[in-house]
Amino acid sequence: MSNFKEAVRVYKFTDARLIEIALEKIAFAQRDATELLTKGITATWVSDLNDLVLAFGALPSDEVELGEQQEATGEKDTDADTLRDKLKDMRSSAARAFGDKSSKYNQFGLKGLDDCNDSELLRVAMVAHGVAITYATELAAKGYSATDNTTLQTMITTYVGGLQNQSMEIGSRDNAQENRVLKGNEIYNLLENELCEAAKSYWRTRSAAKYNDYLVYNNEAGTPLEQTIDFNVPALTRTTLTERPYSATRYFTVTNNTATTLHLYLSNDGTTVLGTALTINPSATVSGVSSDLAPSGNKFVLENMAPLITATGSFVYLF
Repeated sequence: MSNFKEAVRVYKFTDARLIEIALEKIAFAQRDATELLTKGITATWVSDLNDLVLAFGALPSDEVELGEQQEATGEKDTDADTLRDKLKDMRSSAARAFGDKSSKYNQFGLKGLDDCNDSELLRVAMVAHGVAITYATELAAKGYSATDNTTLQTMITTYVGGLQNQSMEIGSRDNAQENRVLKGNEIYNLLENELCEAAKSYWRTRSAAKYNDYLVYNNEAGTPLEQTIDFNVPALTRTTLTERPYSATRYFTVTNNTATTLHLYLSNDGTTVLGTALTINPSATVSGVSSDLAPSGNKFVLENMAPLITATGSFVYLF
């Protein structure tokens, strides 16, 4: 038993989307070359990543590999049909020579040819070829000659080659799929955990716009998904707006429609403040990112400590 685990893609979007995202981030990195150099991201490193992405894009697609596999399967199936037809000729001659109820006829093993799978057909053909040599005289008298049996041997050899070619194409496709997954994962990890992490670290306190340039959203679309929550928080209470696994790049916008100050914070239990609470003044809109609030916490909690006013507004959340 192999100890190797099956390669699993670590990103949720398509390979084409990975290439698009990678080239976009590489363009940003080239723009910010001076700044990223302070984080150890050199122009050579970025160029090498670009080469990896272009090489990845040039890999044969699964559609190409599948087409080659289907072509090999079609050729094998054609060889199988030709082989069956020849064996049916032999079967007809054997039935007329010995009778289809005789033990000699049964030695050929030619019943149920149309129901044979690939391996069964090969076994039947090889056995029947050998039996036909034994009864060459009887078969020749009924129209199946030694030349026919030599032709059958050639067909068997061709069929074996077709089976082997089909297996090679299936293996080639499997190997190509694994290679694409491994190469894609390598690019994604370099992109997310090296380039984008270094860039976000640099721009975190310097430019929100450029920080956003390096965000990678690992969902099927590869783009931010938006959730809008209209809230209604009674006086002197708190409410959990949303609950998701923590990520430092959860972007949000809070709009306070009332004449009271609100506080937004991250929490694990819906009560305890983790990190720092964000103040949203009356009739104000404030945007931020989860890492501004705390390094952990799976709940966004909104607190209204006004004694008489119910707070209303909206919470827009990107994930």
